[in-house]
Amino acid sequence: MSVKDEEEELEEQSSLLEEADEGAISDLPTFFVEAGEVQELLQDLKEASVQRISGIFDKYQEQPQLLDANLETIVSTVFSIIQDQGERDSEVLRNCCCVLYTLTKVRGHKVLTRFFPHRVADIEPCLALLAKQNPKESNTWEIRFILFLWLSILVMVPFSLDTVDSTILDGSEVAENANGDGLVDRIVNICKSCLYEAAKTRDAAAFLLGKLLTRPDMEDGPLVSFLKWCRLRLEQEGMHNSLLATGIHQALAHIFRQGQRKSLLDKVPLVLDILHYESSQNKSTLQRHLVCKLSQRIGLTYLPPRVVTWRYNRGHRSLLDNLKGNQQSVTEAAEGTKGAKDAEDDDDDSYVPLEIEYVIDSLLQGLCDRDSVVRWSAAKGIGRVTSRLPKHLADEVVGAVIDLFSTQTSVSVNSWHGGCLALAELARRGLLLPHRLQAVVQLVVRALKFDVRRGSASVGANVRDAASFVCWAFARAYAPSDMLPHVPELAKGLLVQTVLDREINCRRAASAAFQENVGRQGNYPHGIDIVTRTDYFAVGNRSNSFLVVAPYISLFEAYQEGIIEYVVEFQLRHWDKNIRLLSASLLRLLGDVCAPRLITSVLPTLLDLCMSPDVPTRHGAACGIAEIVHGLDLETNPIPNETMDRIRNLVQAVEKARLFRGRGGEMMRSACSKVLESLGQKDQDLTPKLISSYFDSLAENLKHPTEEISCAAVAAVHALSRKQFGKMSEKWKLDLVQRYVTMLEDDNPASRRGFALALGALGKEVLCLQNNLEKVLLGLASAATTIQEVAEERDGESRRNAVKAFVSVAETVGVEQIHTSFADGDSEIKNTSFLIDTLLKCLGDYCVDNRGDVGSWVREAAMVGLVKVVKLLSGVETNKEHHWSAEMCGAVFQGILKQLAEKIDRTRSVAGKALKDLLSQEPSVSYVNHREILDEVIREPVDWNSAGDAFARVAKLLTCDDYRHAVISGMVISIGGISESLVKHSWASLTSFLSSSHDPNAQSECILNDLLRLIEDSSDRDNVVIPTLKTLHLLLSNSFLDHLDSDASELPRKLLEITQSQLRGCKDVVKLEAGISVVASLLQLQGESLKEPSLQTLLALTCHRFPRIRRKAAEELYMQLLTRENLIAEENFADATQILSERDWTVDVSELRPQRDQLYVLFSITPKTESKSNTTTGKKTEKEDIGYMALVRDMHY
Repeated sequence: MSVKDEEEELEEQSSLLEEADEGAISDLPTFFVEAGEVQELLQDLKEASVQRISGIFDKYQEQPQLLDANLETIVSTVFSIIQDQGERDSEVLRNCCCVLYTLTKVRGHKVLTRFFPHRVADIEPCLALLAKQNPKESNTWEIRFILFLWLSILVMVPFSLDTVDSTILDGSEVAENANGDGLVDRIVNICKSCLYEAAKTRDAAAFLLGKLLTRPDMEDGPLVSFLKWCRLRLEQEGMHNSLLATGIHQALAHIFRQGQRKSLLDKVPLVLDILHYESSQNKSTLQRHLVCKLSQRIGLTYLPPRVVTWRYNRGHRSLLDNLKGNQQSVTEAAEGTKGAKDAEDDDDDSYVPLEIEYVIDSLLQGLCDRDSVVRWSAAKGIGRVTSRLPKHLADEVVGAVIDLFSTQTSVSVNSWHGGCLALAELARRGLLLPHRLQAVVQLVVRALKFDVRRGSASVGANVRDAASFVCWAFARAYAPSDMLPHVPELAKGLLVQTVLDREINCRRAASAAFQENVGRQGNYPHGIDIVTRTDYFAVGNRSNSFLVVAPYISLFEAYQEGIIEYVVEFQLRHWDKNIRLLSASLLRLLGDVCAPRLITSVLPTLLDLCMSPDVPTRHGAACGIAEIVHGLDLETNPIPNETMDRIRNLVQAVEKARLFRGRGGEMMRSACSKVLESLGQKDQDLTPKLISSYFDSLAENLKHPTEEISCAAVAAVHALSRKQFGKMSEKWKLDLVQRYVTMLEDDNPASRRGFALALGALGKEVLCLQNNLEKVLLGLASAATTIQEVAEERDGESRRNAVKAFVSVAETVGVEQIHTSFADGDSEIKNTSFLIDTLLKCLGDYCVDNRGDVGSWVREAAMVGLVKVVKLLSGVETNKEHHWSAEMCGAVFQGILKQLAEKIDRTRSVAGKALKDLLSQEPSVSYVNHREILDEVIREPVDWNSAGDAFARVAKLLTCDDYRHAVISGMVISIGGISESLVKHSWASLTSFLSSSHDPNAQSECILNDLLRLIEDSSDRDNVVIPTLKTLHLLLSNSFLDHLDSDASELPRKLLEITQSQLRGCKDVVKLEAGISVVASLLQLQGESLKEPSLQTLLALTCHRFPRIRRKAAEELYMQLLTRENLIAEENFADATQILSERDWTVDVSELRPQRDQLYVLFSITPKTESKSNTTTGKKTEKEDIGYMALVRDMHY
């Protein structure tokens, strides 16, 4: 096999490795679907067609090979257009080049240029077309890019370019050629000018130079001239012109990649001078990358291509040869080994130029570069150059690479990453001989754990990923017999990274490397069993990897020690808090499998680390101790007394060291609370003194404003109160409950939150002691339902936590115990209905603050609590009528159904789940009315977060008289809301119900009655009144109440009176506008009794003190005037409409009063209401006069 074939195979392996992480995408196309459409668009290539074609091609960027069958047709079609119209029409030329550029972007220029036309006659037209383009025009770069690529194919003609140069005739230049430049000079000059650009044209020009100047007839003249020009330009402009330097390096890299070694060997000194100059400059990433590529190409130019005989050869490249296994192959292998030994002497005697030392030094520096792309290029260069060196020099290169791992700091992360990449390349090429494996494997195992703290984070993920790549390369490069001594270390290191690394790419890389080793080496312990559990998707989820896969691997003794050591040494000290918590949880899961090791070695180590000055270390150690104690069975695996005493006194030691204060104090509080929780659950030897001191510490944590800390303290209270309170005195328990109840009224909201939850965590023994139960229930009920008058003192979380604790107490004690405790006493708690009444009252919590509707948290907790309490009440077997009644059942369902129709998606979802749980309880809930309809609402799966699905279901309940008021009370909040989608779906569900009803008029009247009742019940709550008024306006304006006759029905008059009462004295602009819309819509109803009072209200509001309200009243009155003819006499219509439409109602009120008074006359409405009595004096009674004056005053006249 030739060197070139070997390198191509290795490059293919690299591509396969890079693509191994890509998942299969099932919805990608399997062929070029739009081939016909593209051909049609190419027939009329306009700007829109180009955009459409580009969009089609972009879809195939992940599977560009699907275009291959149509590439030739597309390219030939486009080039035929270019050759026919391109020279005459620049717009057509640009469109064609844009299409071709998109193809190069998707499929790559190397593939695409194979289909470019390559007739000799096209060279000069193409060059002329390129010369006509103005580089300063930004919209023509696609044209020049494609023309450069076309020329790169055309210049490959297999004869001298002078023969096709029209400027040369019989070996002499034509006189008409003003510049005296031949074809080659013109191409080179254009390419030189493009090397200054920062665009894709620079890449194409460099590619063209590489193709042109490496022709056999260009070796002496144009190539040398260009190299000298590069050297001169870099010396003069390289320091100040980075674009030119980048372009020159690109061109040189292409030249040395495509040129013949023999032709370039004598030109190398010119380029080496350029490299010496560039090595001292501060270059960009791209420049450093190109310098690295150029260095390796120069090295390959110096060294003749060959397959060195000393390299490690695992077997034949052919699978067939590997499978033959006959004696002939053995004999050939033996002879080949003997020949290899003889050839090694020849390799050692081969000449290596001194310049190679500079090349290798440059590549070694590239391995330490700060950019990954440079390090990767340098690693490949090291592999390529080393593959042509004699054995002793190659061994020195390997030693230099190993020296890169000498330090492990945040500064050395680049050298470790580059070193791993280089080792992988050397191993893949068989250049890393077995005698080096011992040292290299040690380094790779260290690299698999490389993680260096930098500030509040760490670096090293790329090193761990590259180390997995090295392990993957080992699997493919070495025979199992050579790798066998190193299997335990590599297997342990790979599996630890597979399940315990923080980064998903590192876990998946390690998993792939382990799978490769298991498949190719075959000597990894339990390899097949583990591979089936550590697949790509299993390790993709961090929690699953830590808490499911890692415990499974720990079942194999060969890997237990490695996992525990890594967790204790690295992951419990990790900078990421989530990693520390997951690692601690893993130790708990290992309690049954690795108990002796955890007790004898891990616990003492962690106890020492609890006092570490490093915050993450002591936090992780404390969490680890808590989880280990929690996971151990202390009866089967007792902890030594000395260690146990240290754990019991850990909290006091932390307090004494003042580690609860300052930086990291919050994390230590939650960790120590977990320690106390685990001790409360597992340790039966705690003394009352210790328990009392624990509760003193927990009291400080309960009042902490951080929810995580208070919840951890509550969990500790829960464990201690249930397992350890039997040792405490009755007086101590009573005092504890009294302190906790008193803290429910504390001024500090954080204290109220924590101590409320703590009361819910207490055990039944202490709650039922004397009158503790009454204190706790009354205290929690008050904390859950009391809303402070001062807005700044209100705290939604406190009320929510009180509701949760209230329900928890009921669950802990039981409803029968509550009924028995208060049945005969004179307590405020008469019976178990107190539980339902309290929770129903919480459903009315609509408090808001700067975070929004915080009352929704309380309502959601109350709904969850109602489900639990109803289950308790329904499960009572004796005297059930004392616990559960039809009235209670109706109130519960009405409260939940109201929440089911409200505007917050999350609240609707909780209400939907609560309704489903109530209806599916066993035993079933009694006294449920309309159960069939309720079952229909929840029967099929429904997304309650979706307003469209939710309100379509809820509207079905409007047919139930028992639930209609509750449902409509919730729906109006959504219909009158500000969210467009919410209003749309909720209103659509209501109109759909009314339209499909058997008697729409009767249903609309029922809904109107419910809305009026809702306003009366919530007259002081604008968050209910305003949406209700908006809903009434929608019903009126959409003709759902047009059947009402104001002369025959009391409902319209009642609606007007309620609306007027809401407008009277109101200063809320939104509410005033909603009320105006309702009053104006009432003019559409039949009958005349509402005409005058409605018009009086609207006309009075035309002189309101708010300009916006004046304009709104005038607009509504004008619209009603246009739609209803009988509002005004025909002769007054024109004057009234002129006043209402042309007058600016935002000017000062004093200017508007004459027009308003004129409207009174035009509408035949007197400013003062006449007396109803037929008196001869015609004067108003005092009562009537005062009433009208009050109306005018309240309307801000």
